Amino acid sequence: MSSGSVFQLKGSIHYHICTHPVDMRKNFRGLMGIVSSEFGKRLESDHAYIFVGKNKRTVKVIRREGSGLLLYVRKLDEGSFCFPRYDPERNEVRISYANFVLLVMGQRIISETYPE
Repeated sequence: MSSGSVFQLKGSIHYHICTHPVDMRKNFRGLMGIVSSEFGKRLESDHAYIFVGKNKRTVKVIRREGSGLLLYVRKLDEGSFCFPRYDPERNEVRISYANFVLLVMGQRIISETYPE
């Protein structure tokens, strides 16, 4: 058994946000389909994809870790998630780890810069 850590969302991961609301009934297969069709990517261990529900109170994050997939769900009891603006030049929204942490905690994102 590996002594490595599991279930981690950390600063070395690239975070991508889907630019439109997603049906929160979708699980692994449905979200993987969105990653493939809309991002033009496959799930890789150094990328996480963030999806928000229509009411902006539920967020799902999917990523590959080791030989499997992880799906994180965060639902706010009150309020809604705040997302950065869409960058049309990049045709995507990417955020830093610090802003990802703020996002999942239901806090306002501190910067609208787009990390490389």
